[in-house]
Amino acid sequence: MLPDYGIEPAAEHYVCMVDLLGRAGRVFEAEDLVHSIPAEREPLGWLALLGACRNQADAERGTRAAHQAYERYRKQSGLLVLLSDVFARSEAAAR
Repeated sequence: MLPDYGIEPAAEHYVCMVDLLGRAGRVFEAEDLVHSIPAEREPLGWLALLGACRNQADAERGTRAAHQAYERYRKQSGLLVLLSDVFARSEAAAR
């Protein structure tokens, strides 16, 4: 965006792209994108990735995302609920 339009991507732009990639089933690419987000804009990216992992029933990647999100949002109770949803969907998908 910066070279083409002179706009530096905000956290919302990154989170939107992580969500779009996750909804398209491309959680590997979504995780790569979260790793490339500048540190000051990155915390919400982990939550978006965790949501994508829930939708795709990807427990392994969801666990990594939850760990990273937990480091940044320790008091966020919804984080643990989201992680339990990841495991529930992953288990259901395995059946």
